[in-house]
Parts: sequence; C-alpha cells; structure tokens
Amino acid sequence: TIRYEAAVACGLLGDDFSVSHLIVLLKDEDLEVQQAAVRALGLIGGPQAKHALNGCLEMDDEVIQQLAQESLDMLAFDDNPLGVGYDS
Repeated sequence: TIRYEAAVACGLLGDDFSVSHLIVLLKDEDLEVQQAAVRALGLIGGPQAKHALNGCLEMDDEVIQQLAQESLDMLAFDDNPLGVGYDS
C-alpha cells in the first residue's frame, strides 16, 4: 500500500520531521504498515522515536514488540558502539 511505501521511504530518508507521521502509523489497521513504521522509527532515532518504540513494547502484537526491541537495541548500539562508560 501507499502508507507502507511511505513509511519505508521515511525510514530510508532518516528525516526527523517524519517521526510524528510514523507514530500515527503505529495504530494503522494494516499490520505491515505498523511494522514498517516501527522499522522506520528505528532507522531515524531521536528521543521522540525512542519514546514511541518503548510504547510499542507494550502493544499486543509480538512481532511489533520484537521489531521495537530490535530497533531500540540498534539505536542503543548506534549511540555508543563500544559500550564506553557502561559498567559490565
């Protein structure tokens, strides 16, 4: 669908402006659109995207939860790839 393709494109572009639009798509009726929005938020990052992804961890769909966790893990790695400053 067009919404799916738009979500994918937003993630690839990485534009912070699209985060609020992607958050709306997290409630879309089409599960594939929701999944594309989660992936796109993970690619874009930033505080608003992270907050939305954390909210996805509470959603009923296990696939969405898993994608959100993978996206958050990827963002955490991108923020600190060597784990510097973290206690092990």
